Amino acid sequence: MRVTERPSGDDVSYGCARLTIQMLTRADVARAEHTLRRSSYKDTDHTCAQWNRRISLPISVALMRTPLTANQLSVVLVAIGFYSAWLFSIGRYWPGVLAAFLSLAASILDGCDGEIARLKYQESALGCWIETFGDYSYYLAIFIGLTVGAVHQTDAEIFYWIGGTALAGTLLTFGLLIYLRARITSGNPTRLHAVVRDRFTAEPSLWSRLIWRVSFVATRAAMPYGIMLMALLHLLPAFVVIAALASHIYWVSLILKLRDLLREETVAA
Repeated sequence: MRVTERPSGDDVSYGCARLTIQMLTRADVARAEHTLRRSSYKDTDHTCAQWNRRISLPISVALMRTPLTANQLSVVLVAIGFYSAWLFSIGRYWPGVLAAFLSLAASILDGCDGEIARLKYQESALGCWIETFGDYSYYLAIFIGLTVGAVHQTDAEIFYWIGGTALAGTLLTFGLLIYLRARITSGNPTRLHAVVRDRFTAEPSLWSRLIWRVSFVATRAAMPYGIMLMALLHLLPAFVVIAALASHIYWVSLILKLRDLLREETVAA
């Protein structure tokens, strides 16, 4: 019987192949486990995301033995995000620290739904959109909670305006990302981050590197670490100010950097 070369974990991670494992001998077990774990990573994972996966992957492997689906886990994570937002809105130190911890825990577990989907062959465009909704609702809920909490903590109602500015910038960013996800990913919505990364790094400049760093810090994998630090230092209102500035910088830069890509699509059509 001829044994064909099986795709590696990197092949699956980069979307070039489906996960396939064959174990004929005991020696194949270690190789299969390595392939299984590596296939759960994404080629767009940055340092924080890779660190989170060191924690989330063993949890995903354990959850594979349960009937829990990736979409069900996504719903649970949305609920955790909303609860964290409510704790943030209290505006006191210990509720803020607890909220930051839950937010960070949800960020780490956020990798589990995608990992379970890949390991159980449950990947779908619907699942990607559900995860996207969960991510976007997380940002909105957290920003609203932090804004209300900043007002309660400082007694300065100007934070309502600052928080509103952050929400406006965030909504504009989400609108652009949803539009771009539908337009430039060739029917594969999970590739949006890779496409955006390629466009921002195609012509390296100080501005593009700065914006890419801003987008990295604002990801679901990295941002909760910053929130946790701010909570421990009792400086969560400062995070609202940073979010207001960063959200508008990013959506403006997104338009400027990706408009040439949209123009190329129009010409090609």
